[in-house]
Amino acid sequence: MIATTAIFDLVKDDLRRVETRLHDVPLRADPDLELVTEAIGHLLDAGGKRIRPALTLLTGRLYPCDPDKIVSMAAAVEMLHTATLVHDDVVDGSLLRRGSPTLNAHWSPGATILTGDYMFARAADLAAQTGNVRVMQVFARTLMAIVSGELRQFQASRRACLRIVEELKTSRRFRLGAPSFSHQRKGKHVALH
Repeated sequence: MIATTAIFDLVKDDLRRVETRLHDVPLRADPDLELVTEAIGHLLDAGGKRIRPALTLLTGRLYPCDPDKIVSMAAAVEMLHTATLVHDDVVDGSLLRRGSPTLNAHWSPGATILTGDYMFARAADLAAQTGNVRVMQVFARTLMAIVSGELRQFQASRRACLRIVEELKTSRRFRLGAPSFSHQRKGKHVALH
């Protein structure tokens, strides 16, 4: 069995190119986006194993492909993953990830979600650099599946919370009604004073 480090050694040069591509945020010079590009840099620098881009790079070597396009796809996969983490942190109310403060620990939920949205758009832009419509279709469907899964999780969580609230309300109504039942005699209600 090949050790994980040996696998990463096979693609270490390309992984460096992926990192460069990830940090190459379009419109970086736009002063209105300075905070967003800084936040994205912080997220990307926070660590992570980079398994997804490594697997993408290794898979790309199995086919006769332009290495530059494979690097773009590997960066797209990692950017997509990072964007989902940003949204997850907002939905879950997480203030820490890997021991570091999340974006929503410092920003409003709206600003954090918009940053995640920007990252989704950037991931799509990176995937588009492959110039392959089929890749873009798979990428778009993957994004839809991820968001659908998050929505289902959110709705299930909401339904579970509503069920708990309803059970508590029923329990309280029962407790409120229980004393009056205990004071009934022969089918007649005795007033509680």
